[in-house]
Amino acid sequence: MKHFKLLQTADVNFYKKFERQWKNYILQISIATLAIFIAMLFIKMQHVVMIASLGATAFIVFITPSNFTANQRNVVGGHTIGTIIGILFSLIPISGTIFPIIIYSLTVGTAMFFMALTDMEHPPACATALGIVTMGYTWEMIIAFLTGIIVLSTIHHLTKSKLKDLV
Repeated sequence: MKHFKLLQTADVNFYKKFERQWKNYILQISIATLAIFIAMLFIKMQHVVMIASLGATAFIVFITPSNFTANQRNVVGGHTIGTIIGILFSLIPISGTIFPIIIYSLTVGTAMFFMALTDMEHPPACATALGIVTMGYTWEMIIAFLTGIIVLSTIHHLTKSKLKDLV
């Protein structure tokens, strides 16, 4: 039972909060699940890294909907920046053992820089840039991914009045 020690010492406030907001937990998780389902209809399963980035975005927009990183400008803008930076860095021919790591690191740093510079911070968009530079891309995949991001962001926008921060 030592594995359940964390549950035994959990903050009582969590249980009170859950008791008050259980409908929001069910509603928001259901909306996030539906949004991911719809978005994944556009993305092929071989683009796993991109799907992971989409999942992280879903968490932000449906669990912390009033967070500034959840607004449409940050979500769509951040992923657009991540996509562009990933594409640009993927054009650099890489070989060896250390050079790819340098390029991958610079990709993430550059994406962070441009998101901060344009005030469109969205942390999962760094994973978008990294996914593109490490796995490559096709224009079909880019369009499908950005469509998925727009779907998530639109559903968030349409349901925002019903959403509450759950953390």
